[in-house]
Amino acid sequence: MSEAKRTWQERLDEAERHKAKEAAKLAKVGVAVKVDSKMAYLVNLNEDSQLSETLLYVLKDGQTSIGRLKEGSGHDIKLTSALIAADHCTIQNGGGAVTVGPKADAPSYLNGVALSANSASA
Repeated sequence: MSEAKRTWQERLDEAERHKAKEAAKLAKVGVAVKVDSKMAYLVNLNEDSQLSETLLYVLKDGQTSIGRLKEGSGHDIKLTSALIAADHCTIQNGGGAVTVGPKADAPSYLNGVALSANSASA
């Protein structure tokens, strides 16, 4: 059907379907598109303020694993960066506390402070 012959509602419906597909793709790598302020979440920070707070990762109850994006990765949040280890860290969310468990070979930070291989709470 040509674009000119489609109704506004048909175009809106198609845009909503496309948006849902994109949200599902983002959810597969752990990126949220909606925020529930009652849930714990991670947000990206960047030296360039235009790039800060552009990605939001909602932390589910229980354990969330973070690692490099690669085929077959079972991590909940998959990141692409030379600074992200294949198995970077785990985050435990429950009982009103969030605990970060960095891996020994993966530098991890909490509010700008380097974490040791021992867990740190937020």
